[in-house]
Amino acid sequence: DNSPSYLTLLYESDSIPSLSYGYTAGAQYRFDEVIGSLVLGGYDSSLFEENNITIPFYYDQTLDLTVALLAISATNTTTGSLLPTKDLYLIDPTISQLWLPLEACQAFEAAFGLVYDNTSELYLVNDTQHNKLKQQNSNITFTVAALRESTFDQQINITFPYAAFDLQVSYP
Repeated sequence: DNSPSYLTLLYESDSIPSLSYGYTAGAQYRFDEVIGSLVLGGYDSSLFEENNITIPFYYDQTLDLTVALLAISATNTTTGSLLPTKDLYLIDPTISQLWLPLEACQAFEAAFGLVYDNTSELYLVNDTQHNKLKQQNSNITFTVAALRESTFDQQINITFPYAAFDLQVSYP
């Protein structure tokens, strides 16, 4: 037998005003080091900038959120585009890694002096490169769009400072 979801039970008991929810992954490097925010029955409008983009969920067997990634660019580097071709990508909020084509990874390596570590399967930087990247303070911009009937519309730029990628790896 199907049973109602937790969100449905909260809505039906008048504990929340709607079946919607808002999730923001957070940014430990900004403001008060907020790790994340989950609002049931609505969203926190102070956590985003207004825009006109709506990216639909495509309900197939995987229930994935798919976006069109049109471009990746960076300021303060000599490298042009960091994404050789636009394509569709899945967004999984449960993982922190970016999974890009090899050509894009190589463009990031060239632009930021990154070295891929085969043992950890992560990009690592030494202290010298880390200090250089902090001083360079590049912004990385992802241009995403919704895919509708084989066309990309409602595109938006999402810009991250270098600090968003300045992470320490450790075991959970």
